[in-house]
Amino acid sequence: MREDDGSDLLSELKAEIEEVQAALGSSEKQAFAEVLAGFETLARKTVESKRAEGYQFLIEEVRALIDVPPPPSWDGVIALTEK
Repeated sequence: MREDDGSDLLSELKAEIEEVQAALGSSEKQAFAEVLAGFETLARKTVESKRAEGYQFLIEEVRALIDVPPPPSWDGVIALTEK
């Protein structure tokens, strides 16, 4: 998969990556409702893959940020406390 062969799978992965980047871009602006909507959409689209678990984790983290917003100086880092 080093080059774009035009396959449906590669196109779908590229689109998914763009959606992730858009959601993460919204987090830089602390637009957490947008971030949440983006990750919820991704979780629904990938419900039958292992990636959905990662999106669910991010959804939970974003909900926590909505409940207790970080300071304006927040650098976007999420502290992982479990393995």
